Amino acid sequence: MLEMLKSWYARRLGDPQAMGLLAILLFGFIAIYFFGDLIAPLLIAIVLAYLLEMPINFLTKNLKLPRMLATIVIFGGFIGLATVFFLVLVPMLWNQTISLLSDLPAMFNKLNEWLLGLPEHYPELIDYSMVDAIFNSVREKILGFGESAVKLSLASIMNLVSLGIYAFLVPLMMFFMLKDKGELLQGVSRFLPRNRHLAFKVWTEMQQQIANYIHGKLLEI
Repeated sequence: MLEMLKSWYARRLGDPQAMGLLAILLFGFIAIYFFGDLIAPLLIAIVLAYLLEMPINFLTKNLKLPRMLATIVIFGGFIGLATVFFLVLVPMLWNQTISLLSDLPAMFNKLNEWLLGLPEHYPELIDYSMVDAIFNSVREKILGFGESAVKLSLASIMNLVSLGIYAFLVPLMMFFMLKDKGELLQGVSRFLPRNRHLAFKVWTEMQQQIANYIHGKLLEI
């Protein structure tokens, strides 16, 4: 049994490159599992910066723009689109939601009138007791929906401070990640295992797959 375990260890974990990859994955999992809420702005900034890195690379390689200028152009466009979304689309969606909630009593009354007319048209199938049961069930559902909407609105108001912090921290971190990409990667590499060639190879393959996926989606659009 001991020889079998030694053989399994030599095959699976004896490779320093595999151990380096395993250490990086394990550290990432622990950080996200235990500190996910704390580092959430950082994770969001990393994902968005990664997505913006593609058009920045296009401007620097194809149009020969300096990286600083390309970063300002792409980042400025992103901030502009995000501002339009939050200042135009979000209020429109909010007004539509408020309008729907204000129309619920009228919709409820029309539904009530329709249900009360069913026994007259179909007396052999539906009686008033059945209508009352349906009416009470629908009323309970609507009241429950209203209470949920109120709770959601209160929770949204309570989260405005967190949203404000995110709106300030995430773009700030994104800008410096994009502007100082080389320095940041060099600094992070100091904390990575020495045997990280396999991890970089896997990351390169993942980047290629993600780029192919995004390119395919853009072609579909």
